[in-house]
Amino acid sequence: MAAAYIPVVAAYQAIAERRGEESQRTERTMEIHRPCASMFEPATYRISIIGTLDKKWTDYCGGMKIERDIVLNQYPVTILTGVMVDQAALNGVINTLYDLGCPLLSVECVEAQ
Repeated sequence: MAAAYIPVVAAYQAIAERRGEESQRTERTMEIHRPCASMFEPATYRISIIGTLDKKWTDYCGGMKIERDIVLNQYPVTILTGVMVDQAALNGVINTLYDLGCPLLSVECVEAQ
């Protein structure tokens, strides 16, 4: 059985456009220095994954809020949003998603505390 091709860049752009962000480039580069974010302080993060994740997994994902969405009218995307105490906790959530076989679409620091 062949794996379905999912245009990740197009899905990411569709999510950004829904939030009202500009998506002028097909690739996003990581900022080297963000003075508002720290590795050791709490921050709100938004993680987008391809596929669906049931809301019962919220405890395994550090208490993050789990919402489902459809992008490009066909691809299921799950968005996890919540406050992580530090980036080690964020890494734990990302490892959990990896263990569950959930492909990451994006990880964003929404707001530093």
